[in-house]
Amino acid sequence: MGNEPGKKGKLMGREVLWVKPSIWRREYLMLVDGEQQARLTFHSWFSNQVSVSGLGQYWIFNRKGWFRQEIVTEDVDLKTVSHPFRYHWTGGGRLYLDDGEVLKFKHGFWGNTSYWETHHGVRLIEFTKRSWLRADTYVDFNPLAAHYAELPVLVFLGFYLRLLREQDSAAAAGA
Repeated sequence: MGNEPGKKGKLMGREVLWVKPSIWRREYLMLVDGEQQARLTFHSWFSNQVSVSGLGQYWIFNRKGWFRQEIVTEDVDLKTVSHPFRYHWTGGGRLYLDDGEVLKFKHGFWGNTSYWETHHGVRLIEFTKRSWLRADTYVDFNPLAAHYAELPVLVFLGFYLRLLREQDSAAAAGA
């Protein structure tokens, strides 16, 4: 579940960047200080289901539903489904942690920034797209994020949510 301090320590205070190494594959790499630490791979070109492996964990995320969408988060190693994420009509959503806390996922006005926020309005993790032409996304951490045992899954799920938003925006623009 990411409770070991070593997994969180691999992210806090370091440069974390998601990159797309090839336009021919729906695959993204998470680089920490320039070294690959995780891989996010879509299962097919026509699927929203992804596998994320890295930091000693293996997750599957899948968007379900049509009107009341949610993301199902499966920890493959523990064979458990946890951390339900439910979309909100404004484009963000809420993540329900095991301890009962609820984190909000929101997008900035221009769409180049997304972030996890506490119920007090404190930004924990911020995802910023490097440029309009590249898929590279920087990840910045508030020091308070170190207190969350779920830090790795927040980074993985947050980036996945950014990708889904970009995909949905492109589909809407093409319609």
